[in-house]
Amino acid sequence: MRKHLNILFNKSAFADEDVSLLSEIVSFNNTMKVLTLTGNFLSDKSTELLGKALQTNYSLEEFDISYNKIGDAGVKHLAAGLAKHSKLRRLGLSGCGISDQGARDFAEAFGKAFVCVSIDLF
Repeated sequence: MRKHLNILFNKSAFADEDVSLLSEIVSFNNTMKVLTLTGNFLSDKSTELLGKALQTNYSLEEFDISYNKIGDAGVKHLAAGLAKHSKLRRLGLSGCGISDQGARDFAEAFGKAFVCVSIDLF
């Protein structure tokens, strides 16, 4: 049985420096299956750092960033990082302040390659 890493941070106030360290872990860990960062007051810079980290992590199966007011700019950063993920099955974006246009842009960024089974947007 292969071991895997799950990271859960719920309602923690993350500074950009904290997210920078977490992003390093995310980018270099190839056993991480679940990353939950709900309600952590993430900034635009934080989503940019996470987006870059996600570009090199292909093991992630569940990513929940719900209830962070990341808006359209933040979801754009994440979309760039998740665009090539073939294992991602669940993505939580509820309560993130994403507009209808942001949701369309997000979906467009993935195109046909994205195989996520469940996306929570609202």
